Amino acid sequence: MHYGLCRSVAVGLVLLVLAACSAGVPAPEDRFYEIGLSSPAVQAQPSLTGGLLVGRVEADPLRNGRAILYRHADRPLELRRYHYEFWADQPPRMIQQALLETLRQSGVADRVETEGKRPQFRYELAVRVLRFESLVESGRALADIELEAVLHSTRDGKSLWTKVYRQQTSSRSGDMHALADAMRKSLEQIFERLIGDLKATDAGNE
Repeated sequence: MHYGLCRSVAVGLVLLVLAACSAGVPAPEDRFYEIGLSSPAVQAQPSLTGGLLVGRVEADPLRNGRAILYRHADRPLELRRYHYEFWADQPPRMIQQALLETLRQSGVADRVETEGKRPQFRYELAVRVLRFESLVESGRALADIELEAVLHSTRDGKSLWTKVYRQQTSSRSGDMHALADAMRKSLEQIFERLIGDLKATDAGNE
């Protein structure tokens, strides 16, 4: 009985020490990051007339979540997520809103709207997120974004073209604010190339 009492006292002391230690360490706070894009170059006359509809941006379940993802270059098939670090919104929603604003500001089409008004538009742009993560390699990080874009004619539903855009931008490993800024730069570069392809679309080949 004496042994059992001593053991109980010892366990109690350990629990008190652990509780005291944990009480002195504040719990980590969740952090949230946005992606604000710069204004694109504006063209005087629209390349696409009849309206451009931007559909809902699609993604797989992982990239549809708000957790910030990363992978190590030497383990390319394994995706991980940072703890307590999140995007302010789901990446597909952030990308759709940023794309909508960028296309409107660029003047590439006479009208640009989101899904829901299909019969009123001549073109429809569908986008899918293939990559939206940090690539960690040799102590450095890259903001790695890859998007697939398909431009359709709403007259017959046929695809006019399909493009895949990938952009990597250097960042500081472990610095989430720097990563968010690098993601912004990658997205801006992709949108610039996408707008260039929209400008080059030959409406006469529909």
